[in-house]
Amino acid sequence: MKKNILAIITAGVMCVSLAGCNGNSSGGSSAVQSAENTKSVSEKANDVKSAVAFATFDGKEVSMKDLANSQLKDVLGIDPADVAEFSAYICPVGAVPDEFGIFTAKDADAAGRIKESLDKRVEHQKTTFKDYTPNEMYKFDDSFVEQSGNTVIYSICGDNAKVKELLK
Repeated sequence: MKKNILAIITAGVMCVSLAGCNGNSSGGSSAVQSAENTKSVSEKANDVKSAVAFATFDGKEVSMKDLANSQLKDVLGIDPADVAEFSAYICPVGAVPDEFGIFTAKDADAAGRIKESLDKRVEHQKTTFKDYTPNEMYKFDDSFVEQSGNTVIYSICGDNAKVKELLK
């Protein structure tokens, strides 16, 4: 009888311990990933501004300029009607190409149009403006425009890889 009770208790302990293992080996990281994915575009943009060193001119740091909704068409070529939410920054100094942005489009077609506009913007900045100092041109080497669903991100700066990591 004692053997049966001991066997039942052992089996119960094993069941309880196995029930605690759900096969998720990532531990708490899935909660962190969920929190990262729920950040607003402005929160992600603020993370970028805090973590990435942007424009310097004549040895001084230049503050990035926050683009307003009314500037989307004139500056980036984006129809504001296509945008549900965005945060974009550009360097106000003409000799420095630094800029980045994250856009949530109203739908997939709008996201495609935003991406197309940003592709044109990056190419235009790279090929048309000769005002950039030669030591700034490397920033175009790994600049990017990427679309994922209704989200479009882009960057031209000295650490495009870091911007991409923070905006995704």
